[in-house]
Amino acid sequence: GWRDAVSSGDCFRCGEALETIEVEDTSEIWFCCICQSDIGRAGIEFFTCESCDNVHVCPVCREIARASGVLATTYRASSLRRRSEVAMGSGREATSSHVSRQASLSSQHEPRKGRSSVVVAMEGHSG
Repeated sequence: GWRDAVSSGDCFRCGEALETIEVEDTSEIWFCCICQSDIGRAGIEFFTCESCDNVHVCPVCREIARASGVLATTYRASSLRRRSEVAMGSGREATSSHVSRQASLSSQHEPRKGRSSVVVAMEGHSG
């Protein structure tokens, strides 16, 4: 399905690598083909396939693809923007404050299951 391809950074239709682009004009119409969130209005970086029409994936769905069994949820533009900033940051090297906060959270609580655990992990708080 789409999860394997998207989690590895590939298009789920043709198998080519997804490229990162950023919305320059928030009046443009861009939707995530997984969760149907309005990427254009959120004005965020997202993943797209240059070969396929309308294959766009928001950063939140890219993270969800890595967690099997978690359902994709449609977010309002403001929520998508916040969650995408966190998701895009999770693929980069974490800062020392982020690492220490994650370490302290993981030592205090057992990991939760389901959609809320992915959101908690992405947002970096205990819920």
